[in-house]
Amino acid sequence: MEDYSFEIEDAYGNKIIMNAISFIEDQENAKTYMIYTDNTTDEDNILNLYVSEVIRTEDDEFSLEEVEDYEEIDLITKEMDRIIAQNINN
Repeated sequence: MEDYSFEIEDAYGNKIIMNAISFIEDQENAKTYMIYTDNTTDEDNILNLYVSEVIRTEDDEFSLEEVEDYEEIDLITKEMDRIIAQNINN
Protein backbone atom coordinates (compact mmCIF):
# COMPACT_ATOMS: atom_id res chain seq x y z
CA MET A 1 0.00 0.00 0.00
CA GLU A 2 1.32 3.46 -0.83
CA ASP A 3 1.77 5.97 1.98
CA TYR A 4 -1.49 7.69 2.84
CA SER A 5 -1.71 10.41 5.48
CA PHE A 6 -4.58 12.60 6.57
CA GLU A 7 -5.24 15.21 9.21
CA ILE A 8 -7.86 15.11 11.96
CA GLU A 9 -8.85 17.56 14.63
CA ASP A 10 -9.28 16.29 18.17
CA ALA A 11 -11.85 17.47 20.71
CA TYR A 12 -9.50 20.29 21.78
CA GLY A 13 -8.95 21.62 18.27
CA ASN A 14 -5.46 20.15 17.93
CA LYS A 15 -4.57 18.95 14.43
CA ILE A 16 -3.09 15.46 14.31
CA ILE A 17 -1.49 13.72 11.33
CA MET A 18 -2.69 10.14 10.96
CA ASN A 19 -1.15 7.48 8.73
CA ALA A 20 -3.17 4.68 7.16
CA ILE A 21 -1.74 1.21 7.76
CA SER A 22 -4.26 -0.90 5.84
CA PHE A 23 -7.74 -0.91 4.35
CA ILE A 24 -10.15 -3.79 4.90
CA GLU A 25 -12.84 -4.40 2.29
CA ASP A 26 -15.91 -6.21 3.63
CA GLN A 27 -17.50 -7.18 0.34
CA GLU A 28 -20.38 -9.01 2.00
CA ASN A 29 -21.59 -5.82 3.70
CA ALA A 30 -20.15 -3.33 1.16
CA LYS A 31 -18.10 -1.56 3.83
CA THR A 32 -14.52 -0.34 4.01
CA TYR A 33 -12.49 -0.04 7.20
CA MET A 34 -9.22 1.75 7.77
CA ILE A 35 -6.53 0.76 10.24
CA TYR A 36 -4.47 3.85 11.04
CA THR A 37 -2.07 5.35 13.57
CA ASP A 38 -0.95 8.68 14.94
CA ASN A 39 2.54 7.17 15.34
CA THR A 40 2.42 7.33 19.13
CA THR A 41 3.15 4.37 21.37
CA ASP A 42 1.64 3.11 24.61
CA GLU A 43 3.46 2.52 27.89
CA ASP A 44 4.79 -0.80 26.50
CA ASN A 45 6.21 0.99 23.44
CA ILE A 46 3.60 -0.59 21.14
CA LEU A 47 2.28 1.51 18.27
CA ASN A 48 -1.24 2.85 18.90
CA LEU A 49 -3.62 1.62 16.19
CA TYR A 50 -7.16 2.77 15.48
CA VAL A 51 -9.89 1.34 13.27
CA SER A 52 -12.86 3.12 11.75
CA GLU A 53 -15.39 2.57 9.04
CA VAL A 54 -14.68 4.77 6.02
CA ILE A 55 -17.73 6.70 4.81
CA ARG A 56 -17.08 8.16 1.36
CA THR A 57 -18.74 11.37 0.24
CA GLU A 58 -19.64 12.60 -3.23
CA ASP A 59 -16.74 15.06 -3.42
CA ASP A 60 -14.08 12.34 -3.00
CA GLU A 61 -13.72 13.13 0.70
CA PHE A 62 -14.40 10.73 3.57
CA SER A 63 -15.36 10.61 7.21
CA LEU A 64 -14.50 7.99 9.80
CA GLU A 65 -17.19 6.32 11.89
CA GLU A 66 -16.87 4.17 15.00
CA VAL A 67 -17.19 0.41 14.48
CA GLU A 68 -19.94 -0.96 16.70
CA ASP A 69 -21.09 -4.26 15.16
CA TYR A 70 -19.40 -7.27 16.80
CA GLU A 71 -19.30 -9.19 13.49
CA GLU A 72 -17.40 -6.30 11.96
CA ILE A 73 -15.03 -6.22 14.93
CA ASP A 74 -14.26 -9.93 14.45
CA LEU A 75 -13.37 -9.37 10.78
CA ILE A 76 -11.17 -6.40 11.68
CA THR A 77 -9.42 -8.27 14.51
CA LYS A 78 -8.50 -11.11 12.15
CA GLU A 79 -7.05 -8.64 9.64
CA MET A 80 -5.10 -6.80 12.35
CA ASP A 81 -3.68 -10.12 13.61
CA ARG A 82 -2.60 -10.93 10.04
CA ILE A 83 -0.89 -7.55 9.66
CA ILE A 84 0.88 -7.87 13.00
CA ALA A 85 2.09 -11.39 12.19
CA GLN A 86 3.29 -10.24 8.77
CA ASN A 87 5.26 -7.35 10.31
CA ILE A 88 6.79 -9.57 12.97
CA ASN A 89 8.01 -11.98 10.29
CA ASN A 90 9.55 -9.20 8.16
